[in-house]
Amino acid sequence: MTTPVLPVPTGSYRIDPSRSIVRLTAKHLFGTGTAHATFDISSGTLTVTDPLPHSSASATVSVASFASDKTRRVEHVLSGSLLDVAGFPEMTFVSRMLRLEGEWVVAGDLTVHGVTRPVELRVTSAAPTAATETADGAIRLVATARVDRYEFGVTKVKGIAGRWVDLEIEVVATPV
Repeated sequence: MTTPVLPVPTGSYRIDPSRSIVRLTAKHLFGTGTAHATFDISSGTLTVTDPLPHSSASATVSVASFASDKTRRVEHVLSGSLLDVAGFPEMTFVSRMLRLEGEWVVAGDLTVHGVTRPVELRVTSAAPTAATETADGAIRLVATARVDRYEFGVTKVKGIAGRWVDLEIEVVATPV
């Protein structure tokens, strides 16, 4: 049996902030509602190697870029009650390893609110961008993760804001 490959060329890539985003979904109001929001990825790199398990990724997210359809939610999340953008303006992810578990899993360290914890991103899609979309040799990767906000010390407003946050990270990266 052969190991599946990610259908993207080996090389070094820079994340394009204008085409990359983190989408999040979380329960709120004691689990009766679902909140949707986004963060912008402000910078990052990907290195795709052969063999693939030696590949690496890093990304920085601007906490101030948090966006939602509810102005009060944005103000609350950015306040000291939750993410405290004044004290912790960035979130970062740095990979440690890539492994195959039926799908590719990027294991790494996520730092949120000044606390670093291990997180696993499951790669759900990886491909060169369509030639009709761009001619810059970019690749697109989509990964998902579930994060326990309590693990990062973001524990206020229990019940009002859900404990678990589901993430979908869409990254477009161009060769360097």
